[in-house]
Amino acid sequence: MQPARPAPNFDPNAAFRDFEQSLKGFTVTPTHEGGRTFVLVYSLVNWLRSLWGDHGVTQAERLHHAVYGKSEGYFDPISSSQLSKGCLRVFSILLDLDRGDLVHQFQRNGIEDSRLPMSNLEELHTIIKAMGLKGADAKNLAQQFHVKQWEFCPIVLYTEMSRHFDKEYIVPICQKQKINDKGGSAKGIYLIEVQEEFVSRDLKKRTSKYNSKNDNFGYRYQFALKTFDNGNVELFDNERKAFNGLNNHEGMVGYLGEYSHDCHPSPSSSKHTSQVGAAKPMEKTWNILLEYGDLDLDEYFLERLPPVFPDEILRFWKDLFEVGDAIKGVHNLKYGKGELAEEYYGWHADIKPDNILSVRGKFKLADPGFAHFVRKTDGIPMGEVLGGTETYGAPECHPSRRRSSNTVHQTIDIWSLACVFSIAATWVALGYQGILQYTEFRKKAVKDYQRESQVGADGPSEANFSNDYFHNGHVVLSEVTRWHETLRIILRKTDTITSLVLDLVDNHMLLGDPMKRFSAEKVCEELRNIFEKGEMRRSELGMEVPQLITDALCQLDDSAPANPSPKTPSGKASSNSHSRNAKSARLEIPMMKTTHRSIYYKSKQDPMSPPLDDLDLMGETETLEPEVASNSLPHNVEKDAPFSPTRYQSMDELSQMTSSVTQSMYGTPLRKVPGASNQFNNLRAPPQNVFQAKQQLDKESKKGAKGLISKMKKVFGKETKETKDKVLSSHFGNRDLVFLIDNGATMRQHWDEATMLLDVLVNKAAGQDPNGPDLLFTLGNHKLNAEKKTAAFTDAMGHPDAVPTDSAATDIRVPLGKIFEKYLKNFENAMTIIVLTDGLWQGVQDKNEVSDQIVTFVKTVRDLTNNVVPRRVSIEFIQFGADPEATARLFDLDDHLKDRGIPDVIDTEPASGDVYKMLLGSLVENYDGEENGLELVESPERLQDNTGSSTSIFSSPNRSTHTSPSNEGPYTPPTRTVTEMSQQTTKPWNVAQNQGQIYSPSESSRRNRDRAWPQ
Repeated sequence: MQPARPAPNFDPNAAFRDFEQSLKGFTVTPTHEGGRTFVLVYSLVNWLRSLWGDHGVTQAERLHHAVYGKSEGYFDPISSSQLSKGCLRVFSILLDLDRGDLVHQFQRNGIEDSRLPMSNLEELHTIIKAMGLKGADAKNLAQQFHVKQWEFCPIVLYTEMSRHFDKEYIVPICQKQKINDKGGSAKGIYLIEVQEEFVSRDLKKRTSKYNSKNDNFGYRYQFALKTFDNGNVELFDNERKAFNGLNNHEGMVGYLGEYSHDCHPSPSSSKHTSQVGAAKPMEKTWNILLEYGDLDLDEYFLERLPPVFPDEILRFWKDLFEVGDAIKGVHNLKYGKGELAEEYYGWHADIKPDNILSVRGKFKLADPGFAHFVRKTDGIPMGEVLGGTETYGAPECHPSRRRSSNTVHQTIDIWSLACVFSIAATWVALGYQGILQYTEFRKKAVKDYQRESQVGADGPSEANFSNDYFHNGHVVLSEVTRWHETLRIILRKTDTITSLVLDLVDNHMLLGDPMKRFSAEKVCEELRNIFEKGEMRRSELGMEVPQLITDALCQLDDSAPANPSPKTPSGKASSNSHSRNAKSARLEIPMMKTTHRSIYYKSKQDPMSPPLDDLDLMGETETLEPEVASNSLPHNVEKDAPFSPTRYQSMDELSQMTSSVTQSMYGTPLRKVPGASNQFNNLRAPPQNVFQAKQQLDKESKKGAKGLISKMKKVFGKETKETKDKVLSSHFGNRDLVFLIDNGATMRQHWDEATMLLDVLVNKAAGQDPNGPDLLFTLGNHKLNAEKKTAAFTDAMGHPDAVPTDSAATDIRVPLGKIFEKYLKNFENAMTIIVLTDGLWQGVQDKNEVSDQIVTFVKTVRDLTNNVVPRRVSIEFIQFGADPEATARLFDLDDHLKDRGIPDVIDTEPASGDVYKMLLGSLVENYDGEENGLELVESPERLQDNTGSSTSIFSSPNRSTHTSPSNEGPYTPPTRTVTEMSQQTTKPWNVAQNQGQIYSPSESSRRNRDRAWPQ
């Protein structure tokens, strides 16, 4: 049976205009040269499946009627259900070509979404001719469809992909920019951004997404793309194989996949060739997809201040030591599983700062382009290695010694790692200027040695070689050893580890004889010992930085820009940098971040509050899971959000959040969530139950550091701001906050819990609503409007008009209706309603009316406001108790209202769950989509603070021991008489806006209410 047809005054042209407008909105034009336009096809399909206003039909059914509404006969040539099941992309392409009336012919002849893209133009032409189209019409349609289809079939990236794509395929890169010119033999290394619907679910787990308010691409993922041209296919293949073998090794940059692509010549190169009268041949690129590292080690030393305090220094070295573990994995590679595993000796052969990347807070080894592997034997691991970087190469790798043989020992990598450690020690002691001085010092030493030994005259010309080494061709330069001795003298007294690293470098790594150098296994073992000794020395040092100082410095470190770039006001260097007029410009040096400062001290003092910057809210938009078949690539794509790109200036702040310290405390790093303008807004803190949150709030109130921080900020010219939870600040923006407390009779047993939880939520969210939150009760007259005093909310819970009584029944529709009506009169800001309830709602006979009321309200807001803020209104239900029917009811509101054509703006969380999810679950996608990991606790006596236990958050409610959250005994609420309650009546709330009444309770419902929220 066909769906109900639209009204007789149905306008098909309006349907086509809406489709064209939507298609335009879902069409992406990349910003980089050579980028090809493509369509967010999954978002388009979700739009086609969404409801058309309140007409009871989908957009696809509307368009189907627009195309076939006047067709002859009782039945249409293709039903709307057939269309929706497998032809929406084909239908969209034909609509874009003004041939939508042929979709039934395409479907009948087997051209459905599952066959797209159709690469064979001749086959397509033959099929179209079979439809009855003749001559030029058939040929033109075949050509037009063949060209247009590629925009609707972009490639989906997935983990471990290994594919070749013809020239027609579109890689949906919305932004692409060259990272640097350090790609070696590669054509280039690029930062690419791919919108989330073209990233498979498994690949999304390997990286993080973000949004930007500076463009219209929406949520996207960042990757590094290393591209080779035809002249370097052998190097590509070698690097691909090396990454494949090393992919599961900790400490290596993640290898995500590879593909080759026949590309059209870039516009600039095509333009050039046309000028010389020759056609540019088709280009082919070979591409490796990698984790994106925001900084290599060389850049890291430039853009970060060296560590100062003992723990900062220790943590920096511990993170850098992980590169040693990566090298150990290369040297002793096991490929395969179980009995099928094969063992190899390996050489990385190009270890240097450029090939060590900072990836989400970890130093990782990259670029095994010159790596070499041989099967493991009982003999000494020797292999023939080509390439590498001369500056960090071992003496035996010097070109002057490679005339007879390229066979070298694995310990060439140990030498190179020692050079990296030498530079790192210089940075720790002297900063980046020290590195520059060290480089010039080595160059001078090499030049002096070459002149004295007459290398230029007797051997190969020195012009053919680098003039920067750590050796003289045979052994380490004596100047390097003396430099290390100098570093030991000038190291800070807070540094308990760098001198130990230099001892290892001098005594066991920078040795001329490769056989005398420590193996990678021995180096890693020694590095572990060094770290333990450093920690022991640190404890013996007994130096503790005052709490007030660390608080202030961490706060200043958080406010420093990720990528400082000191410039004059004009953005250029001053022509007279020493003139008096240029003094102010020279003194405007931006603050810089100190390595590992926020990592250690913030997580040590307050692991629940990561160091975040105050950032503007960037919203998100929900779309449904697409079910679009495609032969182009696997596409197990999860929820799509629309779009909008600019590259981060840096991901270092994000990297700091995922330090080894934080992971050791919680087992998993902090995760990114959507809804923010850059990487910091995408962070989320580990879960907090009510007691953990209360403990944190109590700790913060006792710090007393605000005065010192304010004074220090004034010294540095910084304005002081109200202290707010920065995880919440990254999402809330200018949003009104309304607390609605269910005070029906069934909530009486939970009142102590509700009082405590409300106190925690209000204090946690302090400052997020600029005017102060509102507080309402489902029954009674008492309320708070725009209240900034957090204590007032706890007091309100004890007010005689608020405390539950035995005969009070909640009709949740009435207070929700009041809130909705008030909002529609003034909808300037976004709004989140947080409802504390057991979900029983004994005053509502038909519980479905609650969902109808919410759906109508959300749609009305969308229509009235010309809404551009996703999740402009949202509702969080926090459930007390564990009534199965109430739980099912709340989960139905959470999971299924979005199926009725509204954004996913409803969330539910148990009262014993995550406090952050209670505040953010209804407006932040990743919080909303998270399964409840915290068990329900049914009464105040059963709540307990187990923050000291590693399993407390996830422990079962059936505990053998229970402690009360308070030593003062259970709270006894004041009571009211039934007469007093029955005298509190109200008139039902009615409002008609736009396309219908939002809600008007029935007479029977009003008679069944004992009392209601008053006018």
